[in-house]
Amino acid sequence: YQWSARKMIAYLTLTYLAVSEMLRFGMFCLTIWIPNLFFAVLGRWIENTGGMEEEKFYFFAAVIEKGWNLMFFALYLWALHLVLKQLIREFTRTRRQPKGGELFYLALPVFMSLCIGILLRSLWVSMKDDGQMHVIFDENPILYGVIPGIAFSSVLLVVFVVRTRCRLLEEEAEKCSLLVYQNRVEDLEGYIRDLEGMQERIQGMKHDMKNYAAD
Repeated sequence: YQWSARKMIAYLTLTYLAVSEMLRFGMFCLTIWIPNLFFAVLGRWIENTGGMEEEKFYFFAAVIEKGWNLMFFALYLWALHLVLKQLIREFTRTRRQPKGGELFYLALPVFMSLCIGILLRSLWVSMKDDGQMHVIFDENPILYGVIPGIAFSSVLLVVFVVRTRCRLLEEEAEKCSLLVYQNRVEDLEGYIRDLEGMQERIQGMKHDMKNYAAD
């Protein structure tokens, strides 16, 4: 990239924060049902068996929680690696400094993703009249599907904007190359015409010299 150091650092930092935030929200909503399912199974097993020792219960709960945490962070880091790898690959394909509104065009989906992340964090946990803390999903279970859709769409939009810019720059480079090629062809055609004209003049001079010698 040929960006100035400050612009490059600022853009990459904001992009990393936005992408990681959206992936974190999306992965959480898609995987939270797994520990909930295990806890439900554990609760039914306790009811059927007539109880469980407190130490065993906390042991199984800790195993479920740590297992889900490991799975969540593994999926999250894998998805983050794929997205950042794709962004780096697209950026390294073009090395021209952004001009005009290109920087705004690239930063707009990043800024939108950051705003969505701030909004979700502010609404994630709330205190109700009963004095207890409630999660955003308690009253709106449909958000288990809505939030991943918004989060992953934001990430795809960031990647799409970068890919679109790279594709446009490649098309522009191809047009420039084609224009240079056309100019070279035109110059070559003009050179050939000049050679043909010079050859005709030389033949005319030879003909005149023969006529002069014959006289």
